[in-house]
Amino acid sequence: MKYLKDIWAERTPNYNEDYQYLFDKLANKGNEGGDNEERAKETGRVFATQYELYIYAFFLGLYANQLQESTKKVNFGHKISEWGKKSRKTGRESFVEIQSFILTALITKCDVDFILLERSAEEDDIKTAVSKIIELMESYTNGGLQLIKEKLEDNDNYFITSSESPMNFLFSKIKN
Repeated sequence: MKYLKDIWAERTPNYNEDYQYLFDKLANKGNEGGDNEERAKETGRVFATQYELYIYAFFLGLYANQLQESTKKVNFGHKISEWGKKSRKTGRESFVEIQSFILTALITKCDVDFILLERSAEEDDIKTAVSKIIELMESYTNGGLQLIKEKLEDNDNYFITSSESPMNFLFSKIKN
């Protein structure tokens, strides 16, 4: 299955075009301008990087069991393997463990016969499985982005009122 993870990590996920403004509003774009966390505070953004918002939206959608297919996909622009690269910022934690948590969650939710896949020597079968995993990831992320959108419609400043607001919102969506 390591091969599956490597192929998955080299993919660049998408999200629904309708949510582009959430990335513009809540997350810093790119690595220009020095320390992303400091820049996030200075610009009133909640997330230091766009992939942090993507990860947050994924887990929000997963925990709330909110799936939404993309109608018009926007390329996220960041390979999964590049999320949280330690080489970009000293002191930054590597996101390799978070990437593993995401893949594990997707494997448990995905409609792929992994035993059959492991027995297959066909690279196309693995790529097809990865495509299904990515599609599910995008659906959970879009579901999370929809929840964020709805929360901001209720209170445009919700996520910046307190540093605990994003976690409180996430915890409120956990389904038992």
